[in-house]
Amino acid sequence: MLKELLKEKLKTVKPKKMGETFDEPKKEYYPHLNLSSDDLKEIKDWKIGKDYYLVIKVEQTNKNMRAEGKDEKWSADFDIKQIGVASKDDVVEDEEKDDKDDIKSKLKSKYA
Repeated sequence: MLKELLKEKLKTVKPKKMGETFDEPKKEYYPHLNLSSDDLKEIKDWKIGKDYYLVIKVEQTNKNMRAEGKDEKWSADFDIKQIGVASKDDVVEDEEKDDKDDIKSKLKSKYA
């Protein structure tokens, strides 16, 4: 059920480009989340640069709007009320695995 829900609801975040100077191009910045091992003990064993899947329950504590030309840009602050780790198998549809299993079963039936 989680896979189906996330497949429909999970949105890829596009980084914002900020900080261009005369001698440096703009850098990409993603929204940021800072946790300690008091918040989530699993982080002590995690590796920099790897992807992890978190499930969080948040309470919205603030909401702001600013105008950028004709557009309205909204931001919000949240308090994390609950947090947990989901496995990749809980979240990602493994189409490659399904394809490999399908190929293996076809080969087994053909050469059995």
